[in-house]
Amino acid sequence: MAGNKVTNEVADLEIIQRSKRNLDAFLEADDQFPTIASLSIDEDDSDVYTNEQHVPQPRHLSGIDPEVEQQLQQLEEVIVGVGLVRPRQGVYDDSIDYLLVLSTPMMIYLIGVDIRNLDTIEGGEVYFNPAVLLTTPTDNVYFTSIVGTVTGRIFLGGDDGCIHEILYERNDGWLRRKCRKVNHTHSMLSWLVPNFVTHHMGITHGSIKQLALDPSYKMLYARTDDCVTGYRLLDHGIERKHVFYDAHGKHDAYRPTLHGKIISMAVISETQVVLVTDTGMRAYFDHTGHSVNVKCRSFPSQLTKSNYSVHAAHYSNGTFIAFMTTEVARNRHQLVIITPNYLKMACPVQQSGSAHSMRLFESYSVHTLPQPLMFYAIDELQRTTTGQPTYNKLISQHLPPTTFVLLTSSGTFYIDDRRPADDLSIYFHNEDTSSITRFFQPSTLDASFHGFPSSQINLRHQAYIREACAAALVLACKGNGEHRESSLIAIRRYGAFRFNQQSMPANFMQSFSLGRPEYDQQVSISGRHDAIYSFIGRVSKTFGWKEPLIQQFSQSEFLIVFHPDLALESLVLMKGLLSVLEALFGRLDTQAGFRGSILHPNPEDDESASIHVASLLINYIVQSLHLWIILTQEEDAFNTITSDLSESQRNYLRSISLWELASTQDGITLAQALIHKMLTRFVRAEEANTFHQKTEELHRVCPLFHPRRSMLESKAEKQLYQAEQLLTTPGIDKMTARQRAEKYLQEVVTDYQRIFRDDQTTRGLPEICSKLFQLEYWEGIIRLAIGCAEAEWLEPALTFYRRGEPNDDVEGRRAITQREMCYDEVRKVLTELLLRFLSTRQDAQYYREIFSSQLSSILLSKDEVTHVMLFDFLQENQQDDYLRKIDSPFLESWIQHVEDKYSTDPSKLLEVLKIKFGYYREKLNVYQFAQTALQLAKLSNDGRSFQVRQRELNDAIQLLESQARLASSTESILSAENVPHLLRKLRQIKDDAQQQEKVIAALMSRKDSPDYNQQFINDAIRQLDQRLWSLDELLVFSQQHGLHECELEHTLARGHITAEEHSSIWSNIVHQTWEDAKRLGTTQGEIAEAAIIRLVEIMSSLTEEDSAAPALIATWTEQYLAQHRCCDDMVVAAALHEYGGYSWSYLFELYMKLYKEQHQFMARVNNPLHLVRVLAGILRQWKEQDPTRSDRLALYQALSTSTQELIARAAEEKDQELKEQLTALNP
Repeated sequence: MAGNKVTNEVADLEIIQRSKRNLDAFLEADDQFPTIASLSIDEDDSDVYTNEQHVPQPRHLSGIDPEVEQQLQQLEEVIVGVGLVRPRQGVYDDSIDYLLVLSTPMMIYLIGVDIRNLDTIEGGEVYFNPAVLLTTPTDNVYFTSIVGTVTGRIFLGGDDGCIHEILYERNDGWLRRKCRKVNHTHSMLSWLVPNFVTHHMGITHGSIKQLALDPSYKMLYARTDDCVTGYRLLDHGIERKHVFYDAHGKHDAYRPTLHGKIISMAVISETQVVLVTDTGMRAYFDHTGHSVNVKCRSFPSQLTKSNYSVHAAHYSNGTFIAFMTTEVARNRHQLVIITPNYLKMACPVQQSGSAHSMRLFESYSVHTLPQPLMFYAIDELQRTTTGQPTYNKLISQHLPPTTFVLLTSSGTFYIDDRRPADDLSIYFHNEDTSSITRFFQPSTLDASFHGFPSSQINLRHQAYIREACAAALVLACKGNGEHRESSLIAIRRYGAFRFNQQSMPANFMQSFSLGRPEYDQQVSISGRHDAIYSFIGRVSKTFGWKEPLIQQFSQSEFLIVFHPDLALESLVLMKGLLSVLEALFGRLDTQAGFRGSILHPNPEDDESASIHVASLLINYIVQSLHLWIILTQEEDAFNTITSDLSESQRNYLRSISLWELASTQDGITLAQALIHKMLTRFVRAEEANTFHQKTEELHRVCPLFHPRRSMLESKAEKQLYQAEQLLTTPGIDKMTARQRAEKYLQEVVTDYQRIFRDDQTTRGLPEICSKLFQLEYWEGIIRLAIGCAEAEWLEPALTFYRRGEPNDDVEGRRAITQREMCYDEVRKVLTELLLRFLSTRQDAQYYREIFSSQLSSILLSKDEVTHVMLFDFLQENQQDDYLRKIDSPFLESWIQHVEDKYSTDPSKLLEVLKIKFGYYREKLNVYQFAQTALQLAKLSNDGRSFQVRQRELNDAIQLLESQARLASSTESILSAENVPHLLRKLRQIKDDAQQQEKVIAALMSRKDSPDYNQQFINDAIRQLDQRLWSLDELLVFSQQHGLHECELEHTLARGHITAEEHSSIWSNIVHQTWEDAKRLGTTQGEIAEAAIIRLVEIMSSLTEEDSAAPALIATWTEQYLAQHRCCDDMVVAAALHEYGGYSWSYLFELYMKLYKEQHQFMARVNNPLHLVRVLAGILRQWKEQDPTRSDRLALYQALSTSTQELIARAAEEKDQELKEQLTALNP
């Protein structure tokens, strides 16, 4: 609260965490620095280039070292290609770090390289191992380009226009050499004519001038003079993917006649390539999607007024170096250095919903070389600095610049890549007042953002000035102090601009507040000091402050990753920054921080509060750096110290970073443990003088990490030791020893409760709980942890939880975080007890009782968050039986809370609903039980299969019916009056599930059939398996998937169907059945018979629901048989009788009706006696089946009433045989 006094370092840590979030915001803004893919490049260059004059000339080292020249003259063969690559794993010993690949006109050599003593930041010593030498012939190919992957693959490009790979193994194979060359891109000519013939005949295939791999080693790019081809790396070869800048115009619209010959290539990423031509044009190719996008940037127009030619070029991370000659100065060579204008592009803004995009702004400088020369190569020196950025070089301005090396006939030239800080240093050196003014307040800034709202242009000014001040801070903080005073003057003059505090953040994401004050109860951070936070964040990024400090080297040794030299460089910069702040704002109380001061979150106090926050943050960092330097001065001593740490501390040490060491309570605790172990080592070694020297040094340079122990902590340590001695001394009864030890342990818990209450902190809780855990004092851990969690100063956590954990409740979130740390100790105890009683050990029942006892003790708490912690633990560990039987006033609200929380996560929601289901069943709350059962039935995409859902639904209905009867037969206060309604819903879902089961069965019958798309079938089954479907949904699904039999069943189940719908569905069934029969039969008769039998089987399953089906099917099938005459006339009637179960009497009546209705159709198809023959067959079968008496009467009646008519019809058609058959049937 405003006016409250901050009296301990915990408040400082909270402030540090707040300022760290501000740092993270700036780092996130740095990450949004525009890439080539996001920049607008294809524009007129009238205002995107800035001519930088008065730039120092490149450093020149003339001539060649005589010793090197002498060694080169002794070579027996000319080396035409060189490459340094990683070896394949398993081919050589671990001592071989690299392979030096040398290509001569005749042979290729692979030489082992061993780098020794690589234990300092400067690097190690290089040795060539003559025992590791492999060779393979070149076959008269000049390989001038060699590259290698991290996995040890070696690719070569030469004058044959092909890409070769060197395959090498440890030993020769049966039919292959251990080192051999494979051509991955054979041309037709190379198959027909040997290479030495084409070489002497002058035949070329487009010599490969350059090979390059993308940073992820997935793509290989090959450059010739007029074409660049991209190949994807396969396990055993390469695959051509893209061709860029094709001279034949097959792949894009660019022509060498317009843009020149390709002279250089650089790979930005797996899908982005930069090509440079002899006209100085840069073409940025991006093939992220299926098409290739191209952005081109021409040479500065100021340099193209006369004829010119670019002979060589190098592109690296935005910097472009061109080696050129002009018509004006033919005998003089010039270097053109083009770099991004980082200040203009530092923090781009983008109008929402607008097509505006950030333009690529660049600066260039021209350097005339001293004499005519021949150019050989350009490359850059590799540095070992941690976290070196690839494109946004604003981040690394405090580091030495990237140095490019130009090898020429006149010696070596060194060019330093310039950043804004380097430009400002030049202006200060030249005392160029006008350039300094433009550096901080450019007049052309608004024009660069024409069309943007004024508010965003104001943000642009804000970001620009912040970056300019950050560059000035770099110069002011460097150790040499050459431009310190000039930088301080510039910061005082230009860096005090009060920004618009109501403006939006100046960054792409617009998700955090840059340039605006941030208020909380203790501190206000002003936007006027953004450059300070930006500078600290960038130092942390480049020196790896957020990376682990160490790396596991062996089981007992660590390798120091954050080397003391890096820590010393960081320390120099941070102490320089502290001195800058003191010079700007006066003497700062960096040791005390905010302790004892009163801060008011009012605008007039912003500046003093903000600068104190920055100084406090720097002070913590400086102390951490001092401590790390002291701890790691001797690596052996450091490993001895770490070996004394506990396993949990060692595990934490493996992952901790400098940031965490400096700004988190766990980090400070670990640092104090390391100090304690270090000082203990001195005591054990009886090095009293060293002990006192280190103690005084630690108090002087990092008092944060070396506080004095309190009386209560000392007393507690002693009691812990006494308890441990009792429990480990042999010869004492275990029960007696436990009782006596617990008296000491109870005092330990009491003492630590007082410590935590007085300090209002949980610092040290995990450590003391770990010691109590080792002594198995479960009760004490729970009492201590629950007491800390429910302390008065953590009470905001309860309000935070009840309010739904709002994001704006910072105090509540902080309190709940600290509570969770306390609850972690409780969970550790419960987890251990749970594992023990679930195991097969003999004392499992004993630990079960202890587990239940600890649950009861936790439930004595009246704190809702504590109860919620216990509920969450039981749920996560699948202890639903305990959870359902808990008697807690907060359980039902927790169930509802968790249900709402996981409403969008079906698998998690399923777990909660099962708990809810069991809980209400246990409580005999029939209505809630029924509601939950309905929720479970309607839940989808939760991982359950259809069979599981159906089984659970049936079980729930049975339980619900029994509990409903039980509730209605007792005088329970649990009402069941609404249960019948819910039960009807569940039964309806059950009926629909039975229909769904039939649909799944129909789809399963189509699996493994070549006539159906199996992927389509599997997707449909998977879709049905995810939830229970309603009848209406199943009907639509069956219609969409052509399941006409299921469609008919669904329609009949709905209870209403029109004659048109009925006829249409059966028509589809008949058509589908006939198509299926065609796949089984070979003749038309076999097809018809199979289809008819299948139709009758379908119809027989729907006898009760579909009484109109027999007549419909008989009509269609008899019409087909009458028309095609492909099989026996009785096939339909026989199938209806045998497979459909219809009696002959029913079939006689059906066919008599059909005979009268289809008379005209039969005559039209010229088969008028077809149905007469069927009726004759029905009467014959009826008569032969030995009918019952009643059936016999019906038969005689049918014969007497119909035979005469049928005989007359046969006589009319002159079918004597049919007439005789009918006459024989007549009684």
